[in-house]
Amino acid sequence: MPKHISGFDYLRALGAILVVLWHSQGLSFLGEINSSLNSFVSIFYYNICLLAVPIFFSISLCLFYRKQLDQSPVLAQNSFPKNRLIGLIRLYAIWLFVGIAFNLFRSEGSYLLSLSHIENLVNIIVRGSRPELFFLFSLIVISSLSFFNSKYLLGRENSLKIQLLLTLISSLGLMVLSYHTLATHQTAFSAFWNPVCFLPYIFSAAILARIDEHTASGYLDKRKFQFILILLAVFLLLSWLEWQIFHVPNAFDGYLLPPYARASLVVGSFLICYCGIVAKTKPRGLVLVLSQESLGIYLLHNYALFMMELIVDRVDVIPLLVMIITHPMAKVILAITLSVLISKALKRYEFGRMMLNTRSS
Repeated sequence: MPKHISGFDYLRALGAILVVLWHSQGLSFLGEINSSLNSFVSIFYYNICLLAVPIFFSISLCLFYRKQLDQSPVLAQNSFPKNRLIGLIRLYAIWLFVGIAFNLFRSEGSYLLSLSHIENLVNIIVRGSRPELFFLFSLIVISSLSFFNSKYLLGRENSLKIQLLLTLISSLGLMVLSYHTLATHQTAFSAFWNPVCFLPYIFSAAILARIDEHTASGYLDKRKFQFILILLAVFLLLSWLEWQIFHVPNAFDGYLLPPYARASLVVGSFLICYCGIVAKTKPRGLVLVLSQESLGIYLLHNYALFMMELIVDRVDVIPLLVMIITHPMAKVILAITLSVLISKALKRYEFGRMMLNTRSS
């Protein structure tokens, strides 16, 4: 079994918070206080909040590679991760049907008509019945490709250089996709749900796994600090360039930038995950709870946000309570709290554990 990377627990907690901030637009109140803060809010959303999904990809794939590296070369090359993929497919299928049932409820049955068209069915499968499910579909695709990377490339001589080269090539490919969208206004290739946007993480996560394999000490020495500074500089440079080139909402389906077809996110997620590998401090308290329930928060927070909207719209509540519930940061805290409570409740039952892809403790 691969060793536990305690730094990843912090990153799961951070990723869960960032996802809820993004979907609830939790910092929107800053722009209402002072319009000059709108630029800061946009930068935070697109350069920080959107790191959450790449971080989740990097953690998941890095742990997969660590497990493969800990096996004998012969076993690692021939052991297709069947159980992993079955678990992901089952998880995705469960939440796909939960999302369809939820959409039927919201549309009072009219959503059913869209399911009769083949094109809509394909879109629902790839994108998911709810916005957050694109991650699971893409993770299934990318995990399958990661096995072939592990089988044919990771065990070869100079594998680290090969993985670095492929990370660079695939990251450049993201830039090409973004340029294509900018030129044609056809958003499919750079859309948030397209698994192509996550190809670089197949290789960057393999590099992280190799780094973790040779990182035993838990202190930040001079070389590690210099490496972090270099990565930070590259991340900031790429982020600046993207804002200069891709700040065209009309080209990217209403987004200011292509959400995930951006090289800066590859570097940024690598930087943060590297810090997670270097940091050996074990999380406690709230951080540990958020980490343990991060998948539940990811899958449930949109339903929690809907529940709060339902309370405000359909229930005669006192004005003070409405003001509290509708405040953006209060929505973030309440959505996370509700998601954690529901996630913990689900884990008490066998089917609930299947819904969250977890084992009985």
